Order: sequence, then structure tokens, then C-alpha cells
Amino acid sequence: MEAGLKSGFMIEDSKEKITEIYKFMRGVYDLRSKIVHGDKIKIPLKIGGEDYYSDYQLKLAIIKIFREIISAFFDEERIGCKKERFAIIEEELKSDEKPMPKYKSGEEFIDSILDKVERKRKLLGQPEHESAGVSK
Repeated sequence: MEAGLKSGFMIEDSKEKITEIYKFMRGVYDLRSKIVHGDKIKIPLKIGGEDYYSDYQLKLAIIKIFREIISAFFDEERIGCKKERFAIIEEELKSDEKPMPKYKSGEEFIDSILDKVERKRKLLGQPEHESAGVSK
């Protein structure tokens, strides 16, 4: 959950794109779990709303997303403005553990995080954030 959320928030700003990346990362992690636990893998692989008909096709998609993540990670301007979002993500995930789990979906977490970011931005009187060099 954390890797998917942070990946989405690191490389995108819109709710739709963040959700798309979250679902892809979650799907890749679920595939990894199936492989590790010896479950049968069915073709096409359904990951993040897409069908992948070969491991090669999926590998290209994984490489693409990881290149974007690594590029964003090393871009000081982009990572600087994301640290606040990462703190909110960690806070949200920890709050889900106490005292009784809330069992939110990824989309509910994304909405909650975006709401907190927006409230904090308004409270501090900051202008609306524009994407800083997001690679496509």
C-alpha cells in the first residue's frame, strides 16, 4: 500500500494519475506475492486495469514506471514539494492501525491524503501547486 501510494504521489499530481499508478504498483505487488507463494499465474496478467500477455510486455511497463520514480526521486525540486505528502501518507497508514483498523481502499486513502494536502495548503495560504517537470 505504502509503495503504491508514494509512487503515485511522487510522479503525478492529479487524482486520476495517482490512482492509476497506485493500482499498477498494487497489481505488480500482488503478482509478486502469487509467484512467491506458488500460486498459478493466468495469462493475460491483469494489472492496474491493463492486460499483459507476456512477462516481456509487463517488464517494459515496470521499467517505465520505475524510471519515472527514480527520475522524480533525484529531482530536488520535485522531491522537495513531495516530502509533505509522504509524511501525510505515513500518518494516514499509521492512523489506520489504531485502535481498530478502518480497512480503507487505496482510492479512499488517495482521497483522504489529497484532502489533507489541500487543507494544509489553504491553511498556509499557498498557491495551488503546479506539476514541476513531470515526465511523460
